[in-house]
Amino acid sequence: IEGALPPTGEIGYHNRPGPIPAVGVSKEVGDRLSRLAEAADADGATADDRPTVSLDVDCRNEPTTSVNAVAEVGPDTEEAVYLTAHVDAHDVSDGANDNGAGSALVAEVGRLLATVEDDLDTRVRLVTFGSEEIGLWGAYHTAGTTPEAAIACVVNLDGACSSRNLRVGTNGFEGMRSTFEAVADAFDAPLTTGETISPHGDQWAFVQEGIPAVMASTTSDQSGRGWGHTHADTLDKLDSRDLREVATLVAAAVYRFATGEIEAEHRSRESIRDAIDEGYVEELKTGGRWPYEE
Repeated sequence: IEGALPPTGEIGYHNRPGPIPAVGVSKEVGDRLSRLAEAADADGATADDRPTVSLDVDCRNEPTTSVNAVAEVGPDTEEAVYLTAHVDAHDVSDGANDNGAGSALVAEVGRLLATVEDDLDTRVRLVTFGSEEIGLWGAYHTAGTTPEAAIACVVNLDGACSSRNLRVGTNGFEGMRSTFEAVADAFDAPLTTGETISPHGDQWAFVQEGIPAVMASTTSDQSGRGWGHTHADTLDKLDSRDLREVATLVAAAVYRFATGEIEAEHRSRESIRDAIDEGYVEELKTGGRWPYEE
């Protein structure tokens, strides 16, 4: 967006860089490069007129230890509703909205649910994942070490405090979409939903297996991820009033999942595989992330 800073993106997956080298630049630098390219293609231009761009990139990955933080509220049931967020951020910023706010929301929703703990029929497991930005490591660990039948559904919070206008990427799980719509109606709150199956975010580790999982975020007048993944993702961009309202809506939705008002049905891996848009299929295969056998 205009006036923003150079963004960074995901840093490869599973201890390796992505197969296609890439860097992020600001919109203004992008516009300047476009002008240079247009000038080089103008009538009468020769090969010698083409600009040359040099990049000097200084980045590294270093071995470290990551953990998931887990808390629980509600009865001791074998099945649990999961409320999740990732606690890590890129080193270029404070990661206030992506995803400090999401981690704070997990704690706040947990606090709200603790006040009505005796009403819950299903345990709610609150998890902040480590190492989302370098390959969804924390989420894949949980998905891979937890029996599928023990996960009722997953509500993943990521970038959920840019406004108080909730957006839910449902990944085609009808029961989860209708629950959030009912909550929005009850609170007379705006809600945007999307059905596209997205491989971006911790919920993907569960969605790819057919486990009902959504990403809850917020929308604003900014385009794309806004300040996220830049130096400008700082606390001053956030408003605590937005966090309180989003916490209320998410708590109401998780409460409904944990009291069995609407059941989120699991799907087969094959049905998820066949429903992924071709563009995402190409992206996952190109990046070596396609989780299905051919």
